[in-house]
Amino acid sequence: MHQQPLGDRELASDCLFMEKAIAERYHWSSIEASDPELRRTLEQIHDEVHQGAKRLFDYLHRKGWYQPRYADPSTWEWFRGTIRGFQQEVGTAMHGLPSPGQPWGYVPQPASPAWYGAVERRY
Repeated sequence: MHQQPLGDRELASDCLFMEKAIAERYHWSSIEASDPELRRTLEQIHDEVHQGAKRLFDYLHRKGWYQPRYADPSTWEWFRGTIRGFQQEVGTAMHGLPSPGQPWGYVPQPASPAWYGAVERRY
């Protein structure tokens, strides 16, 4: 079976997919790096990969080969509500943690039960 060679569209699309996957790996690696120099290096590489992905996206979009779907107003409202919910959940989870400059083990008074175990979730 003879296959047609890949064209510019397929090659650029595959490269964009790979760049997105690679950027995700560098993102998570930089977040979890405990060494500051390693973290800065991973962040720099992530930024470079991200810029490459943006150039690929722009190329595909300019050619009309990559057309993102635009969100309607109800989708945007759902998204904003979801983000607000995440922000509230993170704020609740962070309640009781020491402020910057306070040592671990410092427990603000009164201490909530969530401080001593898993964060309580209320749905």
